[in-house]
Amino acid sequence: MSALPQPDPRTPRGGAPDASRRGRRRRTVAAGALAAALTGAYAGAVGLAPLPDIAPVLEIDAEQEVAADERALAAITSEAADPTAVGFLHGESVWASDGAPIGIASLTKLVTALVGLERRPLQTGESGPTYTVTAADDAVRERVLAENGVVADAPAGLELTERQMLELVLMPSANNYAILYAEWVFGSEAAFADAASAWAEREGLESLRVIEPTGLSPENTATAADLVRLGSLALEHPVIAEIVHQSWVDIPGIGPIENSNPILGEEGVIGVKTGTSTFAGFHLLAARTAVVDGRPVTAISAVLGRTGDEARAADSRAVLDAALATARMTELLAPETVVGSAVAWDGSEVPLIADGGAAAVLVPGEVAHLSSAVGAVSAGDAGSVVGAVTVATPSGTEQVRVVTGAAITEPSFWWRFGHPAIVFGWADPGA
Repeated sequence: MSALPQPDPRTPRGGAPDASRRGRRRRTVAAGALAAALTGAYAGAVGLAPLPDIAPVLEIDAEQEVAADERALAAITSEAADPTAVGFLHGESVWASDGAPIGIASLTKLVTALVGLERRPLQTGESGPTYTVTAADDAVRERVLAENGVVADAPAGLELTERQMLELVLMPSANNYAILYAEWVFGSEAAFADAASAWAEREGLESLRVIEPTGLSPENTATAADLVRLGSLALEHPVIAEIVHQSWVDIPGIGPIENSNPILGEEGVIGVKTGTSTFAGFHLLAARTAVVDGRPVTAISAVLGRTGDEARAADSRAVLDAALATARMTELLAPETVVGSAVAWDGSEVPLIADGGAAAVLVPGEVAHLSSAVGAVSAGDAGSVVGAVTVATPSGTEQVRVVTGAAITEPSFWWRFGHPAIVFGWADPGA
């Protein structure tokens, strides 16, 4: 008798497929599909996500100053035996040997002209109103002569323009015409003195005291430093600057008059004024211009209380020469200076460098200002512009570009795939 066939233990009764196995298979397929979908979504996200901006870091101070060396000018004045001061036209700094006010003699007349022109303005090329000399004006001339003051002829009936009056005041330093001009403009010497006092206060000339328009009074006083400032104000006025630069001029009815400045006519000398008296000695306020690497620079000196005309001339030359020698080209920013850096997405460091340099002629007392700024950095070739250094000097303002020192390349897809934290901005590439 043959044996009956045995059922396959793997087959359920009736031969139907295992339902639980089919369920497991379906779940496996579903999980794989989900994983594939998630992987695809992730790959799409990291592949298409915009990369975060690369934040640069400045390696230098955002704001910097470069100052000219002042030691040479300090030495010029500190070694002077008599009152001496020096500065530069339009400059704020003055170096002086002594801060004590002394009698300023005919340097007063620069105040007379400046205050008068403030009350009664005159432009270059204009003659201004006319003044007619009277017989009484000759009495003023005689009074000044009695005080050993410098005068110019004042024939009754002579007509002089305001410009000619100022030339007589500033060039030969005619004291009688300084008085006539002050009285003409202000009505009296007392009114002039009040106006001069108010003007000096407005201009910040703290030591300056002027009680009459000629300088014959020893009570007209100032420090050497304030006289340099006075010289700068005079040269900043176009009419006065033009007059004190003249060696001579012919005034009808009086004749040729000469400028009393002993160094006027020498190379670069543009003014300003002499002052001489028995109580004060020999003064000279002088200015010389030189062109230093393309920049005109004007030095102003005050030498006071010298023993004679030659001494004040020689000392003025020496001080002006020494001052102008301090004006020099100064490097402010070297080419290829590393201004900052940036860390690319792959962690590589890229220098941000100055695409050029900057320099300027500076004189003592001047300061150049450098302002550095860089913005967001992105992919690009080496030399891509990412910012600028703004350089401001007394001669003007310029900008030096800041560029990348190496190329920055966007990372590949596979790098993105493996660095999601950086791609999505959750982590710093440099960390």
